[in-house]
Amino acid sequence: PWTAKDFDLADIYSSYWANFVKTGDPNGEGLPNWPTSAENYGWMNLGDTPIGSTGLKGDLDALIYEFVRREYAL
Repeated sequence: PWTAKDFDLADIYSSYWANFVKTGDPNGEGLPNWPTSAENYGWMNLGDTPIGSTGLKGDLDALIYEFVRREYAL
């Protein structure tokens, strides 16, 4: 069964989607900041606590970035 935390996360994630559909930006009032993905390599960890980060955080991130860059010719 869903807990209060599950309902809170569902509200946060659905708010990100609704904001993105409406404005092209997932961020909104009361939501943890979703950093832009540009030169700073912004990304969002969508777990029990949504956490926005920037930069590559070690060798694994660098390998994933290089794979995506090559695979999708970015």
